[in-house]
Amino acid sequence: MRGSLGSGVADAIIINGDYLEVVEVKLRRAYDIRPHLVQVAFYCLLAEEILRKRCRKVHLCYPEGCVSRPMSLSLRESVFGLVEAAEKGIEELRKAKPKKYCQYCKYKRLCPFAHGESKNN
Repeated sequence: MRGSLGSGVADAIIINGDYLEVVEVKLRRAYDIRPHLVQVAFYCLLAEEILRKRCRKVHLCYPEGCVSRPMSLSLRESVFGLVEAAEKGIEELRKAKPKKYCQYCKYKRLCPFAHGESKNN
């Protein structure tokens, strides 16, 4: 699934009339499900953008059972806040000039920031 917010793969999208529900299946339960909840909410927003239907519920399914949550305003705001923070972080990387320590990084050959190539991207 691709949208202007990013990309990812939802395990299932349930279309129920004018509404969507997104399902994410996990092989094991995390101690803290909040990162999984944000992930499935992100997929929900992508599905809304692509399918032009409102997403009203998200489901996280673990081997022990499923956890369902409404796609609330606070959950939407959490996702958009994280996206905004990521965009700001990427922008800061684009402004950064390569440092001396870049010469020791094993990813230097692959990193566009180490060569200053991403300043205009």
